[in-house]
Amino acid sequence: DFYDRVSKKTDLLQKAPSKQLYDRLSEIVGEISCQDWLKLFTIPSQPYSPFTMINERDQTVSFYEAYKDCRDLTISVHGGLSASFIQDLRRLMEKTDCHCSHYIRHIDSSVNLSSTVRCLFPILFFQNYEGFTYDAGLSGRVCFELPYNCMILKYTGPEGTQVSDICIFTGNNSCRKISVSSLGDLDTLFQHTGLTVQPINSNILSQLKNNYASYLLFCERLEQNRDMYQFKNDFGLEQIPSSIVSDALREGDIMSYPDANQHFSEWISIMARRNENINMRRNEFYHVFKESALRKLADTGKMSDHFWGMRPFTVEERIRIFSRVIHHVENDPNYHLYLLDESHSFTEAEITLYGEDYLSIIKPYTAYQPNGEHSEILIRQKDYCNSFKYFYLRELIPQYANNKRYSLRQLKGILSGLKRRLKEESSHR
Repeated sequence: DFYDRVSKKTDLLQKAPSKQLYDRLSEIVGEISCQDWLKLFTIPSQPYSPFTMINERDQTVSFYEAYKDCRDLTISVHGGLSASFIQDLRRLMEKTDCHCSHYIRHIDSSVNLSSTVRCLFPILFFQNYEGFTYDAGLSGRVCFELPYNCMILKYTGPEGTQVSDICIFTGNNSCRKISVSSLGDLDTLFQHTGLTVQPINSNILSQLKNNYASYLLFCERLEQNRDMYQFKNDFGLEQIPSSIVSDALREGDIMSYPDANQHFSEWISIMARRNENINMRRNEFYHVFKESALRKLADTGKMSDHFWGMRPFTVEERIRIFSRVIHHVENDPNYHLYLLDESHSFTEAEITLYGEDYLSIIKPYTAYQPNGEHSEILIRQKDYCNSFKYFYLRELIPQYANNKRYSLRQLKGILSGLKRRLKEESSHR
């Protein structure tokens, strides 16, 4: 079983604080296979299943239709872990731009961890969604007198008055509406007094939009003094020497934007520190890359998520990039690189765990446009982070990645091809 497999790995045992953690992780990871984890980030389109509401007159109405035209709508959800409800909640948030605070009991989110993440994933990227887990207060005190699976919806009525509705979830596909003239003291039940609340997600772009320097600084702080476990197509910007990045930016589209010259030196300074941190770090750094994506980078000079403001890397620059990575694979004991066995189908999302604190998920091919299509989310719930770490080390690498020797040989083959290409191009000049 999982514990027996992991207990034979003495290096992991030394890092684990206690057997109790192993027992807990055994329960968590026991339900999550490698394919399950990666499928979380490639959600297939599912047939639409509407979430319905039984109103005061015992009529069944569409939950979405009932609230889609409400003004100043805010929603506080407690429980509500059903795919049908999340589907309609997403539609409602897209239509009304309403704000949703979602509270989930820790025990509920961790018992069926993979299904919980899969259920919530369609709305985790929304800037107006905040997700939290919580444990009961001191001495197990019960803080809610209302049923756990319920929500409060507040909005402005047709006459400008503040309206509050309470809906009790009656199943995965329905809820019952309870009209109240005034919430009064009931409203205080949902202020999570006495609870230890832990955010599930943090959409950093809501704070960092349109400020590339702030975004780079945020990335630098995540990487500093933390082990990193990364799954992505190919190299990231932090692994490219800053001198190469500097030239690619200076000759790229970003310099046509206002104030680019003013911020250029700041960008390069931060990128240089990030690259130095990767090269000189004492923390473990694990990569799982796709060989096909690395070959495409070698052919085109563009990473799968190539920053929109940079020109493609030249052949000479590609040689320097691959040479630097190979040097670290061969000489840095903390730098681990594996290439995926591409006979399996894997998502192209970028997933990085920073220590055991932050799980970053970036949708693919967004070109890092903070004011455009770039979508990034941080999951901060400890069980999610721990389960990803152990899935990464115990399933992804052993079962789905090629070994280090093979991976290094393939990297050297790509580098040799680049050198031949440079030699041929030079001979034709």
